[in-house]
Amino acid sequence: MKKMGWIGVIAAVMLLAGCASTPARAQEASGLEGDAAYLTELRPRIGAAAALPDAELIALGYTACAEFATGTAQDALRLIDGEAATATGKYADSSAIGYWAAVTYCPEAWD
Repeated sequence: MKKMGWIGVIAAVMLLAGCASTPARAQEASGLEGDAAYLTELRPRIGAAAALPDAELIALGYTACAEFATGTAQDALRLIDGEAATATGKYADSSAIGYWAAVTYCPEAWD
């Protein structure tokens, strides 16, 4: 009986951990949707772009989705004029915007 109890506890912990195992599930767990979820997840993960107003970040998210629809890869996104590339050639803020836009606005970009 004790073994079954521990197995149940372990299964419950694993199940609960799985609830936030993907970005989409993390957003669901936060209780936020749409623009609020996008901005909440995005802002702590961007650098200089964090100074942009909400409306501009949202517009950039939709621009990223449009780019994905044409075949642009996330690592190739350059959404912000003057954004400097990292040593690996990525545009970090643009990449983060694209990632959270795909999670929030255009999950079909992952297909």
